[in-house]
Amino acid sequence: MIKKVNWQKQIKQLWIINLFFLIFYMSAIYSSSWKVVRANWMMLEGILIIGSIVALSYKLGKFKIEKNFEIEKIIKKNWLFCLIFLGSILIRISQLTGGIIWDAGEYYGRLITATEKFDFSLTAFLDNFNLANHPNYGYTFFTGIGEFLFPRKVWGVNLVVLILTAFALVFLYRIFNKYLKLNKTTSSLLCGLFSFSPLVLGTSGYYNPDYGIALFFIFIMYFFLEKKYILFTFWSICFVFTKEVSAIIYFFFIVGILMAKFLEKKDEKVGNSFFIIFKNPVIYISIIVGLFYLGYMKYIGGITKWKQVEGAGSNFTWNNDGFNCFGFNREYVILKFQQMFIENYRWIIIILAFFGCLLILLFKKKLNLSVNKYLLFSIVLSLLSYICFNCLYITFALVRYNYISDLLIIIVLGMIISEISKLKAKNIINGSLIMICVIFCIESFVTTDPISKAIYPFVPTNSISMIYPGYLEKEIYYGDNLVYNNQYSFLSKSYNQFLKNIEYDEKKMVAFPGNFDGSQINGNGEIYQVNWDKKNSRRTFENLSDSVIPIKTENLESILSIKKKKDMPEEVVVPFIPYFYWNLGKNEVKEEMKKNYELILEGKTEGIQGNIEYQYYKKK
Repeated sequence: MIKKVNWQKQIKQLWIINLFFLIFYMSAIYSSSWKVVRANWMMLEGILIIGSIVALSYKLGKFKIEKNFEIEKIIKKNWLFCLIFLGSILIRISQLTGGIIWDAGEYYGRLITATEKFDFSLTAFLDNFNLANHPNYGYTFFTGIGEFLFPRKVWGVNLVVLILTAFALVFLYRIFNKYLKLNKTTSSLLCGLFSFSPLVLGTSGYYNPDYGIALFFIFIMYFFLEKKYILFTFWSICFVFTKEVSAIIYFFFIVGILMAKFLEKKDEKVGNSFFIIFKNPVIYISIIVGLFYLGYMKYIGGITKWKQVEGAGSNFTWNNDGFNCFGFNREYVILKFQQMFIENYRWIIIILAFFGCLLILLFKKKLNLSVNKYLLFSIVLSLLSYICFNCLYITFALVRYNYISDLLIIIVLGMIISEISKLKAKNIINGSLIMICVIFCIESFVTTDPISKAIYPFVPTNSISMIYPGYLEKEIYYGDNLVYNNQYSFLSKSYNQFLKNIEYDEKKMVAFPGNFDGSQINGNGEIYQVNWDKKNSRRTFENLSDSVIPIKTENLESILSIKKKKDMPEEVVVPFIPYFYWNLGKNEVKEEMKKNYELILEGKTEGIQGNIEYQYYKKK
């Protein structure tokens, strides 16, 4: 029997997708950042996008719109989720201006370049919106809107990410409540676990495409379950074009769906089962997504353009002792498992899941298992595929790669809870989840996890110590390896504080008493540049002007080696970042500087997360 097509539902989905393109198009026109424009492309795109929106709006107008959206009733029925949702948004607002450092700075700097080079042609998008040569067009399509509207203002991009996060939380709540059959309280608290996860919450202002993998996965999962296949197709393309690993995860997500469909019809003949699989629209959607990726590979002339180190060889070799290649390195695999399953109190989630599985095994007959097979197979296979890739591709072991594993583990926990909740242990379950949410909130901003502190080296901050969860087989780099919660941000906050305290201007020089690779107070060379806004007393990506000046840096030993006093800078500020190696200690700096400089101020920045001591000198 042929099902009647719900044209209103299909047109609504097309209208939403066209709205996304319209917002991107109009924000690009509104932006003053682009320097060159191809008028023919601009006009053609405008006609297609605006024409489509008008036509679809006209079609929608012919349908009867059901008005059953009562906001007060929704809030009353879902009050706990609304509370967690509001808290999640408010906490993240304070991080909107963060992330001007390390890889986030590089990603954002490249996004600035992409928007400035955008001339409305497809090649301009393909050549420039692939940040760091990753195929992250899906993520940059949306975050580029924020940059177009608010050029060189980090908060514009982070605002778009916040909006995407808000929708993701709503969709995740509906997945737990509607498809895992969890009550509203448990569904809300599981959403809280993801939202308040130290990595997810603590780095929400740290611009990077890895976060987009987790958000877009929620979208594809939700629209698949809702059987809104047009939106599922759109978000599938966005998901696959977020980073290389997302294509691998997506493949196994689809395999999981098809396996569930096959097992659903296991009582039928094998031939009929395969025929039913090919009637599933998901398989054709995955083919469309695959064709898009093949087109991308044809355009770039390979599987990926990404190389972590310039001049590196192929990414597809096998070498157990190599780097930026596949291989099985025991120490690396152990570190990856620690990052995914132990760090930031993740071990609590794993213990809960373990005991939940134990209860399921003990009370299997009594529970009458009824988990959603589509979710079970697709989530478990997605998680296993990510774990394998994460452990077998040897590169810098950054914790921020694990947003997606945080999400998948919490969904697995949700599936386990949906079964053991039949044992009438609702209060114990919800009480445990509340406690974990509180612990996660604290850990998001300061490092308190005793197990993490026991297995990783300490990183001093002049306050609560951080940890170094990086790959110790490589040279220690105090940069992205510290991005596992929000405590990394104390460095940027301290920079702003001491530069403001000394009233930084063109006469002053920031001199580090040792190796300052990774400090990135003024950016990272040609990759991205950070300047000083004298008017607002903050570091900024804005271009140089009368009120925006460059931040000059130098190694202190280079200044001290200058033979002629007249060639020395007029004023010098020496910051002592607590975890960096100093060639000269604070007292030694005083001794060396007193020959030609007078100590004007010796200060210390403020902050529970960490602080920096500094000395400010003027030439005698």
